[in-house]
Amino acid sequence: MARIDSYPTIQPRTSDLLLISDVSEENNPTKTVTISSVLALSSGGGGGGGLSGSGSTGQVTFWDSSSSINGDNAFFFDNTNKILGLGTITPAASSILDLTSVTKGFLPPRMTAAQRDAIGSPSEGLIVYVTDASSKGAYQYNGTAWTQLGGNQDIYTSAITPTTKTVQQTIGGFTQGTTVASLNGQTFSQMFDTLIFPSENPTKTNPSATMTSSVAALQEIGATSPNFTLVTGVSKGTLSNPSGAYTGDVTSAVITGAGSTYTPGFTNNPLSISNQVISGHAVIEGNNTWTLTVDFAQGPMPLVFPSDAQFPSLRYNASNKAASHSFEGVYPYYLGTSQGTTEPAPLVSHDAGRVNPSDPSTTNNIIQADQAYQETSSLKHIIQLSNAMVGSRTYANGTLQVWQYVASADAYLQMTPGDLWEQTAVTIGGVNYKQLKKVGSTVGATQYRIRLT
Repeated sequence: MARIDSYPTIQPRTSDLLLISDVSEENNPTKTVTISSVLALSSGGGGGGGLSGSGSTGQVTFWDSSSSINGDNAFFFDNTNKILGLGTITPAASSILDLTSVTKGFLPPRMTAAQRDAIGSPSEGLIVYVTDASSKGAYQYNGTAWTQLGGNQDIYTSAITPTTKTVQQTIGGFTQGTTVASLNGQTFSQMFDTLIFPSENPTKTNPSATMTSSVAALQEIGATSPNFTLVTGVSKGTLSNPSGAYTGDVTSAVITGAGSTYTPGFTNNPLSISNQVISGHAVIEGNNTWTLTVDFAQGPMPLVFPSDAQFPSLRYNASNKAASHSFEGVYPYYLGTSQGTTEPAPLVSHDAGRVNPSDPSTTNNIIQADQAYQETSSLKHIIQLSNAMVGSRTYANGTLQVWQYVASADAYLQMTPGDLWEQTAVTIGGVNYKQLKKVGSTVGATQYRIRLT
């Protein structure tokens, strides 16, 4: 308590910077006056009249530019622990200044690099923000020099001179011939990424279309093929970077070929093309073929790893992939029977006998003509081959060869052209055939092979 014998009426003035007052009574020379710890700040107000107002312990109180003071919890002083809080009434106990906000940030003094360097005897830990474009950023004085906060502390700077010195052999992503100068200025993160993960061009696997069926590979010409299903398949291929499909989406799918054109349905997610049922197809000579054509949209841009630089030369441009499936339409060939007639043998390709080795003792694509009965003077072996298979070949000139199995040699040996066999023309079911019939001496052989040269 302070004894004040005489004092004037207290009124804040516009020039007041700091007014400490809590006068319980005025103009009473015998009255005890209590001075509290309330802090009043006044600037620019035109205050008149006596002070009034309210507040609570710890508030920093402000002159309201009229005639009263008001407490403000946004500016709080913990007098016990000597902590100032802005935006909080509970400043952190470990701080001396606690700035709390979710909408505003801390703004340090802003200046040019020259102005920063002109600060006299900067204290260690002093922070400023430099606005120059070449050195923009927050700086802290470490006691001897200004260092940029969160800036170039991890930058590689080689001590090697001259900077034209080169890497002598490729190491990781650093290729032979890389110079010191080209590495200076990279962050250590960049350096390690290059070392551990060398630059890799993207790789790809091509898209594809497939088509299969369970129908037999050989069908008799003129017959109606059995109903069967063309089983389709499709792939967009793969791309290594970015990882995923090499092509864009499928945009169309068409099946063309023997008999009709089909447009099977398709989806992209999941990727599939519907199978196609074929029914009532009349078999023609040679290849009976169906072709699936799948159109793909342009694929994503391939990127070089790890820089993700574009690699346009590998990009898949909108195009298509095709797949075909076929079976061969053939005429049967006929062999003699013990009744003196002929019967069809299992179907063989019209190309059979053409591409076999010079020695038909092997079983590579031969025409087997075995007849399991012994010849007599009136019962001979007969081989009938369609003109579509034989063409202009004849037994007489050796371009239509018969090889018979000889047990003593345990091999098939060629029979001399012009000997034993007679060639004539016959018609079977309206189809022209060349017939070879044994006319010479009877032999015990029953196994034959035909070679077309």
